[in-house]
Amino acid sequence: MTQPLLEARALVRDYPSGTRALDHVTLQANPGELLALLGKNGAGKTTFLRLAFGLLQPTDGEIRILSQPATTWAATGGKHVAGVGENWEPPRWASLAMLADLHADTGCFDQKSFLQWCLRRNPKLHHPWSQLSKGQKRWALCGLALARQPDVLLLDEPADGLDPLARKDLFEELRSYADHHAAAVIVTTHILADVERAADRIAILDHGRLVLDANLESLREQVREIELTPTDTHSLPDDLQILGRRRDADAETCWVRSSNLETLAALAQRHKTRGLSLDELFTLVANEHTPPFKQEVKI
Repeated sequence: MTQPLLEARALVRDYPSGTRALDHVTLQANPGELLALLGKNGAGKTTFLRLAFGLLQPTDGEIRILSQPATTWAATGGKHVAGVGENWEPPRWASLAMLADLHADTGCFDQKSFLQWCLRRNPKLHHPWSQLSKGQKRWALCGLALARQPDVLLLDEPADGLDPLARKDLFEELRSYADHHAAAVIVTTHILADVERAADRIAILDHGRLVLDANLESLREQVREIELTPTDTHSLPDDLQILGRRRDADAETCWVRSSNLETLAALAQRHKTRGLSLDELFTLVANEHTPPFKQEVKI
């Protein structure tokens, strides 16, 4: 069995204000996997990444990277973990060329690939950081992280400020990096189209709790929206998990999940059904007025 590159076990993080940012979260990321960590504002995504980067200590539970406590890598440095986070920026006076020279001395930095990466979206290699646009800065920060060739890549809203073509380019590169380096890539984003084609798994946090951890392709196959008439309400098979309902005057819309694809195929013969986009799945799971997915949904 493949050893996870990142593993969180019953992870808890409380803040002095009394806020519980993470509530017994158990989650792992495996080699060659791109995991999309999703949730509304304040769900705990950034806290999780800061714990994974070793910048915070857990209140309870643990988070390990390459079988070592995450704080080990924060203390010793090294190439195993790299990322992009909020307010993680170089000095205002530093140019991209200077950053390339500075990181070249670390021994685990691909200077050539970083400069080539920057030139794809930003020819201003000698301009100070303060003169770059928000998108240019974000692109460069992602390049810095990738050029370190880490085993675990932690990215908090990495495409913030990028135009649509650059966003698509970035996530294709992240997908390729995970595949070719057997790395674990964990990324947060509020634009779900960014990860819809790239992610292997999605994990959704809600008020610090993990409410969904599932293989994305399998989840798409297993979740359906069904339109029911009043006489159909009690005709659903017993092995369906009801995720939510919406009643109208003449009909009912029901969202269901089943790992039995034959059951779903039979439903499609009797009712009008359709699959859901990632955006719709997220809305369904994150909506406080519908039951959350249980963690048994993990596939």
